[in-house]
Amino acid sequence: MPMSWERSRNSSEGICGSIWRASTMTTRNVQVNRYEKGILLIYNGAAAQVIGFEAEGEARPQPAVFALNFGLSVLNDKYTSFPNADITSPRAGRRDPPLRAALQRGNRLTATPDWTFDLSGTYNVSAEGRSARVERQLLS
Repeated sequence: MPMSWERSRNSSEGICGSIWRASTMTTRNVQVNRYEKGILLIYNGAAAQVIGFEAEGEARPQPAVFALNFGLSVLNDKYTSFPNADITSPRAGRRDPPLRAALQRGNRLTATPDWTFDLSGTYNVSAEGRSARVERQLLS
């Protein structure tokens, strides 16, 4: 089955300094995964739309020494067109569930989270003209 390139149109609004941003992405030829006899295949869904909001910030309890950075992203995603989506019906004892085609318009995109949150901290140490930096990042 031939596969077409994904094509996206993006727009976003935000405050200078990247404190927050709202965005919309419309995509044609969405690439979708499926497994057939244990092999990963990629095929195209027709179209999708993702509307999202992002916010990020930084706190410096000890300027030049310690900083905390955080970010939050919230998404509303859906297929706007997907007339021949592969639908699987898992059954006990079967390795490859049977496939059937169905309309998926209005359903959520696969592998797209409702929200994500990240938190990172940076600790800078200076001694005798040398500096070191320790960083840790957590993602949801």
